[in-house]
Amino acid sequence: MAATAATAAQATPTTAAPSPPQHKSVRTTGFLADQSRHPRGAASTSRAPASGATPRLLAAPQTTAPQAAAAQPLPEMQTVCPSGQMFGRTYGSQSFEAGVDPLSNGWDVASGGTAADGVKWATSTVTASETTADHYLYGLDAPIPTSGRVYAYFAYRTNATGDNAVVWFGNTGFSLQPAASWSYAIFDVTSEVASYPGHMFVDFDQTGLGITTDQTYEVDDVAVYSCVPIPNAGVRGDWTGEGTVDLLGIHSNGNLYLYPGLGNGRTGSGQIIGTGWNTFTWTGSPGDVTGDRRTDLVSRTADGTLRLYAGLGDGAFAGARQIGTGWQGFTALATPGDMDLDGRPDLLARDGGGALQLYRFTATGGLQKVRQVGTGWSGMSWIIGMGDLNGDRRGDVVAVSRRDGCLYAYTTTAAVGLTSGRKVGCAWGGMNWLTSPGDLTGDKLSDLVARAANGDLYMYPGRPGGGTGSGIKVGTGWSSMASIL
Repeated sequence: MAATAATAAQATPTTAAPSPPQHKSVRTTGFLADQSRHPRGAASTSRAPASGATPRLLAAPQTTAPQAAAAQPLPEMQTVCPSGQMFGRTYGSQSFEAGVDPLSNGWDVASGGTAADGVKWATSTVTASETTADHYLYGLDAPIPTSGRVYAYFAYRTNATGDNAVVWFGNTGFSLQPAASWSYAIFDVTSEVASYPGHMFVDFDQTGLGITTDQTYEVDDVAVYSCVPIPNAGVRGDWTGEGTVDLLGIHSNGNLYLYPGLGNGRTGSGQIIGTGWNTFTWTGSPGDVTGDRRTDLVSRTADGTLRLYAGLGDGAFAGARQIGTGWQGFTALATPGDMDLDGRPDLLARDGGGALQLYRFTATGGLQKVRQVGTGWSGMSWIIGMGDLNGDRRGDVVAVSRRDGCLYAYTTTAAVGLTSGRKVGCAWGGMNWLTSPGDLTGDKLSDLVARAANGDLYMYPGRPGGGTGSGIKVGTGWSSMASIL
């Protein structure tokens, strides 16, 4: 990762919420669709059902007491997403700890037993004499994106039969099978996203149609969420979790752009995923700092504060967490990978005297100084972390000399020092930005990306030992980017 970046004033960037990634469809439900009634009023012309809207079921609810492993309040994340996906972000959730929506009818809060989540849940009972009863529960109004796949799950138990226990997603209802113990129903509700753009309503309805005995319907732990691809471990620079290295660009106006990698050294079109990122004096990607198999970002403010932005695996980031102060005195920062083989990425920092200091990321995401690994580095215009250059699994670096414009490779020793530089190429002085986002070409070697003075962007495929192949022009008009990583 490049060692320098444009200087700007302090501010905390915001991250936009891109649509969840697409994935293939799953099998259709065996539940009975029932659109004859709706607690929010399906007959309203402003809430007409979407044409052909039918949710898809990922996993049918259990009709008998669940096994011990499945009786947890929240299923394992893999069970709420299709194969190859993992839980992404929650758009909305409800466990009725504060009561039920006051506009609901016939529903109340129960406690004193075992809830699926928390200590309370919503409950409704229709007696045998209430054959015309219609108890409805406004469960959840979750703000959602208008595109991308959306999922919902909830826990329920009921002795109701027929169409007397119904769940509604937008304008589509499903009758539930009886379940004596808490059971989870998990749905792909993407087809209902268009019902009320920007919202996903999850509601519950109990009636007394033809009943001869009292029937109870209980609900808890309702959630609407997204799934994302399971990240590939060790793929530095993979911001989307798709297994290919992507490019990030910080525009001079502060917009953060994501350019998804295509796996052949090129990228797709850029999309804005954040704003305010020109307020940092340096931003880099050390790799997976938090241990969740997702690539993370670290940024430095003008006052020397280091902030960690944990990657979410879908092109977005968690909120900032401060991990250090006093870093304004360093004239260059670089992210080489794991130099000391402790299983976590490291950070190189050049101080005002030209000495190169090594810091390791700790298990809690902080930084700990390891040792000084070099002196005389003031003569380098670029210091770039390249990952492992010689197959020993240790992170290595390359640097461009101000004196001759040549590129030198430095590999890490077993004593966690750096070897003498080996010249691996020249004529790099004409490039005004250099970075190594990772392996863009899929050949297991990190590549270099360089920007020429006219704004053209070139990709140089990595070679064993730190050299590169011939440059390939992969973009134009990149002069407006204050930082590329």
